[in-house]
Order: sequence, then structure tokens, then C-alpha cells
Amino acid sequence: MTGSFEARLPDSVEIDEDGLYECLSNERRRAVIHVLASLRPPVTKSELADRVTLFIHGPQYSSQDRKRVLIGLHQAHLDTLENHGVIEEIAGRKQAFEPTPLAFALDELRAAIEDVVVVDAGHTSLRERLEATGGGADV
Repeated sequence: MTGSFEARLPDSVEIDEDGLYECLSNERRRAVIHVLASLRPPVTKSELADRVTLFIHGPQYSSQDRKRVLIGLHQAHLDTLENHGVIEEIAGRKQAFEPTPLAFALDELRAAIEDVVVVDAGHTSLRERLEATGGGADV
């Protein structure tokens, strides 16, 4: 992933401190950023809900888990990420999204942060979930 990331990363990406915090402070937004950065666009809202639910809850997720993720995407997360320039809705394809160069930069930052975050006992870290689901591209 590192090589493909470097090929897509521009020399500089910009986001203000508040936007950075807003995008990365929520686990579901971090999962959306990672999933979008890992898939080939376009990604529909429905496909994104499936992949984010799998990433957060694992392969045994329930329909209620997916429904909660889909509602969160619709009511908050996609708008927040779009407002900060992390994702773009694809013109002419309603409810289909693609990551911007900023999404790839934030996904790398998310991964770096995950490497140093101490996880409370009993909680699965984002990295452990990624490894359990077979890595980035297949999440």
C-alpha cells in the first residue's frame, strides 16, 4: 500500500486543525476514510456501508449494525468528509463517492496514529481489525 499511496499523494495537501480533528476524531469517519482509500472508485453509499460495517464489526455483523452505519453515513459522516474536501460525490452518479488526495494523506496519518495509540483492555484496535479482515485492499 505504501508504494501506491506515494504515487497518488500530492506534494502537499491542506486541511485546517479543526477539520483535521473533526475528520479523525470519530472512529466511523476514520473507517470511511480508510475504506475509500482502499477501494477503486466509484464507491456507492450502499457499498461503503457494507465495507465500513465489515471493518468495524467484522464478518459476523448484523443487519442492525449495517443499518446504524448507513444512517450515520447519511446523516453526518459523508457530509462532514465532503465539507472538508476528503471525499467527493461523483458528478452524475448520485450517492457514489471517491477519495480526494487528502483522503490518502489522512489514511496514512490514521495508520500512523494507530501504531502509537494504546488501546484499552478488551477493545480491538483498528489495526487488529484491519489485519483480521485481510488487510487494506480487501476491507
